[in-house]
Amino acid sequence: MSKKTTSSENRMVLQLFTYWKRISKDRLFPSLVDVDPSAIADIWSSCFILDVTSETGRPIFHYIGKSLERDRQIDLALAEIGKSDDGDPEQTPPTRLGQAAKTYRQVVLKKAPVSSGGVFEHPNGKTILFRSILLPLSDDDRKFNYLLGAVSSREVSQVARSSFEVQIGTIGGQWQMDLVADDRDEALFVARRRYSG
Repeated sequence: MSKKTTSSENRMVLQLFTYWKRISKDRLFPSLVDVDPSAIADIWSSCFILDVTSETGRPIFHYIGKSLERDRQIDLALAEIGKSDDGDPEQTPPTRLGQAAKTYRQVVLKKAPVSSGGVFEHPNGKTILFRSILLPLSDDDRKFNYLLGAVSSREVSQVARSSFEVQIGTIGGQWQMDLVADDRDEALFVARRRYSG
């Protein structure tokens, strides 16, 4: 994987994370009303918002960016994450949007942003390399109402897939991204606050 490609894939994740930190101001988490699509217009079409207040316990899509809409095989605006077309709650749709959104449980559990990256086989038969981030949004700075996410991707050859690696590490300021899971096809990072002492 070239440094240019890695840098480009990291850029969207870092840009959205930096924006999220800025709109948080002195709070732990920003709210949905703080999100201004025009402030991140260059990446907004690759963003999505999950509503995590569903009575079923699984989030639903509140917003899906235009560049992600083509992945829709079902009406994702109404679909619940973690439930496939055949009703299996553990299956994730093999799309960029499905792969990016599947880490929502980690965000809720860790109460922190989560970035993931990996490869998967798209229904069109192509191998897709993706990098994504999910960021918590809260109206009261305690309970999450929504998750703001973004995903970047590109098609890769089988050779590139076999040499997959993710590099993210420190993302600036008081946050550090820690690698919590890594296998041949996917890596998961969870943000944590760094404390000086």
